[in-house]
Amino acid sequence: MKLLDRIQQKFFKLTVKNVFLFSIVWFTVGFTLGTATLMGPVRWITNVTRSSSADSSVENLLVKIVILLFVIISFLLSLNIIKWFNNSTTILNKALLLGTPFLLSILTIWLWFTPSMMQFNSTESTESSANIEFIFGPYPDETKMLELKNQNITGIISLLHEAVVPFEPKFLADEIELANELELELIHLPMLPWVSENENSLAEISKIAREGKGKYYVHCYLGKDRVGVVRRVIKDILGEEKISGNVNQRKIDDFQNFERGKIIKLDDGVYLTPFPTDEEFFAFILNGSFENVVSFLTKNIPDDVQWIEKEEQILKANNINYHYMPIDLKPQNPVLIKDYVRKIKEMKKPVLLHAFLTNSPQVDIFIDSYKLLN
Repeated sequence: MKLLDRIQQKFFKLTVKNVFLFSIVWFTVGFTLGTATLMGPVRWITNVTRSSSADSSVENLLVKIVILLFVIISFLLSLNIIKWFNNSTTILNKALLLGTPFLLSILTIWLWFTPSMMQFNSTESTESSANIEFIFGPYPDETKMLELKNQNITGIISLLHEAVVPFEPKFLADEIELANELELELIHLPMLPWVSENENSLAEISKIAREGKGKYYVHCYLGKDRVGVVRRVIKDILGEEKISGNVNQRKIDDFQNFERGKIIKLDDGVYLTPFPTDEEFFAFILNGSFENVVSFLTKNIPDDVQWIEKEEQILKANNINYHYMPIDLKPQNPVLIKDYVRKIKEMKKPVLLHAFLTNSPQVDIFIDSYKLLN
């Protein structure tokens, strides 16, 4: 309430009109300024920290500070724009105050429709066997397409999905047209950037890896999450393939929280998290970042059953080692939990462990046992 009172005293009255205008202005200002923050300070911080091999916690802290400053600055700027709008006496000034953020947001949308401007920190990697080679990377513009043609690429595998609006339908249409002009084979295997509805595309990619010959360029938009999942699938099939470079996928060490709770690092390569969301499964697990996943959920809790079945289905379908180690509270079984700890310590790292929430009795019990056996 104090914040609302200060806004009314220093900026404007909280009428329906003013609140509506502020919401529109903060959205347009936030969209533009947020993109500028991503392209400027965040890009600079990630480039510097990664090139200097700085600890990921340093990068994480600096990026969070920048994001906090962005939220504060965009909020205050939007408040002032509405204040100036209400105090302005000319139509021209009012139009400029509301029109400028809107035009800048349109320019920012155009920027997002220009992949070469957004694909910073995107890298390529290669996996090959005797008869087939896969190159993984971001969306190829015309220059990249010409380069691929000169490399005698067999085909381009596009993971873009028309449901990822508003950008990917346009990129896909452009890519199809350019591939036709250059007489390049375009194989469209759409993938959504979450766990469901990708089975058919992954099956086709597996078939190409087993039976195909030649050189293929595989891409999504930024060459990160979806490409990371496909890379893991192909790596499993090719076996002892030659690998050069890495897909620039997200790393769990760069994050302190999942959506349902904090991430606890128990040991080198041992992470305790809440139950991942679909997006978190895709970004951190299905890309092959973890050798083993352990669930502490219990079928004695009715609400947990659907999550247990869902996770088992997802991980088995993606050939990821899944271990069901339920921790029941009534009754508790300290001997069983100690046995879990011993088995987990013997697992190939990295390992992801989870209950439904990290702030839960099951997690507290396990952490106590894990520390005792250290």
